Amino acid sequence: MVRLRDLARAAGVDTSTVSKVLNGKPIRVSAATKERIFEIAREQNYRPNLLARSLRTRRSGVIALALPSTTSYLYPAIIEGAEEAAAQHGYHLFLVKYSADDQGLSLLDLLDEGRIDGILIADELPGDDFLNQLYVRNANYISLNDFGKQHLNQVVLDDKRGFAMQARYLVEQGHKTIAYAAIRPASVVSQLCEKAFRNEVKRTSGGEVEVVVYGAMFNGDNVKELAVAIANTSPEPTAVACPGLLLAHRLILELQKVGKRVPEDVSVIGYHDGVYGEMYGITTVRVGSREQGKQSAEQLIRLIAGGAVEAQTVDVKPVVIERATTQKKSPVQG
Repeated sequence: MVRLRDLARAAGVDTSTVSKVLNGKPIRVSAATKERIFEIAREQNYRPNLLARSLRTRRSGVIALALPSTTSYLYPAIIEGAEEAAAQHGYHLFLVKYSADDQGLSLLDLLDEGRIDGILIADELPGDDFLNQLYVRNANYISLNDFGKQHLNQVVLDDKRGFAMQARYLVEQGHKTIAYAAIRPASVVSQLCEKAFRNEVKRTSGGEVEVVVYGAMFNGDNVKELAVAIANTSPEPTAVACPGLLLAHRLILELQKVGKRVPEDVSVIGYHDGVYGEMYGITTVRVGSREQGKQSAEQLIRLIAGGAVEAQTVDVKPVVIERATTQKKSPVQG
């Protein structure tokens, strides 16, 4: 059996350093040293005794859905789907909110104490080392996001198809200059979405429609600057594509403040659907979030039972939900 001191000897550090790194505890060591410790742990197939003993003896019958927020419009449909799957298989679903300061330590503690059998990661990773820490624990987990990791178990939305549909809709509405709010800093998913959008505009319009890309924050914190930039662009975009509903809603309010009528002067379309879309009448692309929650929970329960899983893309066709924030442009309007 591989022990902590074996890992410490191989890494050239002391045992306490290895213990703190593998357990996600605060420690002042370089990123290179931490990665070397994780790599050695993987190579030597190290598994903490506490978790191994817990997995051999019992299961809790509980899976956790890890969320960075309890208020985002993104999560209700996912939660409903995950709850349905969990109940069908005799499991309870716990919602666990984590913070950036926590770095996922609360989730790791729940695993180590045997209080949960696996984790659904609904959004960004709780910490830079979180996947490594799950790996060395041989923990059961499924991600609902694509982080570009080969070993990642994931169930993701077909965002490539969704953003292509968003682009095609605006081209067919007759817009000749379209603004695209690209999330910055860019992630694997946001880069894929931007590429899909631009490619579809080019394909559908034969290269006759221009896409102007603006950096945006997913929660819309920079919408004032974004609205001013759009209003001062020449030729002025007559449509804006947003990767989320909250960003779309906040941008609409700021565009109105700089004298732009929505949708008469500029159409705005969001992505995903939920309370913001319905309440504020925002045109958006509805994707299979409920099915994603259900499939991810089913995959996680299969892992817990010792089965094998593969990365999945939810096979639900995205649909444009047309509401009050978009309209067709006549040839005179551009």
